[in-house]
Amino acid sequence: MTAFAYSETSLQPGVFVAVVGPSGVGKDTVLSHLRSQIGAREGFLFPKRIITRCSDASEELIEIDKRNFEAQKLAGAFALSWSAHGLDYAVPVSVRSEIVAGKIVVVNISRAVIGQVRAAFHRSRIVLVRAPLEMRAQRIARRGRENESDIRARLARTVDSFAESDADLILDNSGTPEDTARTLLDFLVTISPQIEA
Repeated sequence: MTAFAYSETSLQPGVFVAVVGPSGVGKDTVLSHLRSQIGAREGFLFPKRIITRCSDASEELIEIDKRNFEAQKLAGAFALSWSAHGLDYAVPVSVRSEIVAGKIVVVNISRAVIGQVRAAFHRSRIVLVRAPLEMRAQRIARRGRENESDIRARLARTVDSFAESDADLILDNSGTPEDTARTLLDFLVTISPQIEA
C-alpha cells in the first residue's frame, strides 16, 4: 500500500475526522446514517472519495480511471491519496479550504494513511470502527464486489503501522449502524473550532 499527503500544519480552525477500520466493519453504512442524523445541521462535510472503480449502492463516489487519477495526483488535486486492494483512492484537495473555513470534515480512509493525516491536518481525530470477523465476512459478501478469494484476502489484511491506541474513539458496530452513528455524532458535536489539538 502506498500513501501520499500534503504537509500542512496551519489548517484551522476546522477538524479532519478520519473514519477507519478493516473491510466489512460497516464504515460507509455508519457514515450514511450519520449524515441522516445530522440533517441540516451546518458545519459538517462528507466529501465523496475519488476511486478507480465504478460506483455502487454501498457508497457515493467520484469514479476515475487510473490514468486520470495519476494525472490529477501529479497536478495536486488530492489532499490525500493511497492504494489498496488493487484500487487507488483519494480525498479532494478542496477539503483543505473547508477546514480553514471551520468545517468538520468526515471521511472514510485507510488505516495506513493515519500518519499522513496527522502530518497534513493540524486538527485531526481518528475514529476506529470494529465488528466481529464473521459479521465482516457476511457484509463483504453482500456487497457482491469480490470473489471468495478476494474476501479472504480482505479479512486477513492487517496494517502494521496502525494500532488501536492511535484512535481517539473506538466504535463497536456489531449492533445497529443507527446506534453506532448516534455515538459518533455525540463525539462529533463535542468538536468545536476552539478545541485544542
